[in-house]
Amino acid sequence: DHFLGILRGYAEDYGQRVLMLGSSMGATACILFAELAGLVLAFSPQVELRRGQGRFLDGEILDRFEGQLSASLRRCRGRIVVHVGRRHLFDALAAQRLRERAPRIVHLAYHETEQHNTTKFLHERKGQLTSMVKLAVAQLHVAVAMPRAGLHSGCPELLM
Repeated sequence: DHFLGILRGYAEDYGQRVLMLGSSMGATACILFAELAGLVLAFSPQVELRRGQGRFLDGEILDRFEGQLSASLRRCRGRIVVHVGRRHLFDALAAQRLRERAPRIVHLAYHETEQHNTTKFLHERKGQLTSMVKLAVAQLHVAVAMPRAGLHSGCPELLM
């Protein structure tokens, strides 16, 4: 709640024009605070802590994390686009499970890599990361200016 309050203070003047972008645990943070954004670009978020990196954490901490994740997905008014490597099986499965929890707002973008660091792959190997972010910003502004033509209609492929 503490960090949500701080971020809400920064985001409140921008409405749905807020873009959150993060990679790995930064992507997880973006999803946890997605209610403040019109669009979240989450690259390989770590949302399966019980099965992955957080399996050694106390159960109470994991329960709180999962509760916060569920609450955030329920409160999200925008879209979450999760980018993962198709051949990184853990990340791809975690992304699919996240989509199953909120199919209306979570959209998946698969990339032909086995790397967890999809941002590095998209930037160094594909040269696409910068243009993806620019496109996301432009699409976010169009969605706010023309709600019927933007993020929530038939153009999710622009960000994938």
